Amino acid sequence: TIATEAARGTLLRQWNKSAAQGGNIYHFSFGEFLERNVAPSLRMQLVSGNGSGAGVCSQVGGSPLVPKSFEWPHTRKGRPLEFLIQIHLDDLAEFQEIAEHLPKEGILSFFYDTVDQPWGFDPEESDAWRVFYFENVDDLVEVEPP
Repeated sequence: TIATEAARGTLLRQWNKSAAQGGNIYHFSFGEFLERNVAPSLRMQLVSGNGSGAGVCSQVGGSPLVPKSFEWPHTRKGRPLEFLIQIHLDDLAEFQEIAEHLPKEGILSFFYDTVDQPWGFDPEESDAWRVFYFENVDDLVEVEPP
């Protein structure tokens, strides 16, 4: 949410500066700018759960559900990535704008290098994050992070 005219002006100036550097200058209203760049998103809120053994559910941190043959992701330096979040896709069914772009069932698991915290836009940083999709949740087991 852009709260002030000053913030809107700053955002547009940054965008126009970037466009000018690329040789493309476009002029349109802030509303048009937002419409061209908006995408569906979710805001998640943490609620306490009953911990291990809760079954298949979305979770932040802890021990993820993964296939038995899962190899924990590492950086090129050999450091294990941290498990961030697991999203059970059934939990997104009510959010049609998002769910229509994802498989209907399964789990998405996100891992990241929280030590170096790279942005990820440099190809050299491609080892700093991983997203896994596990289709069959019945075959998953809970694994402790390394």
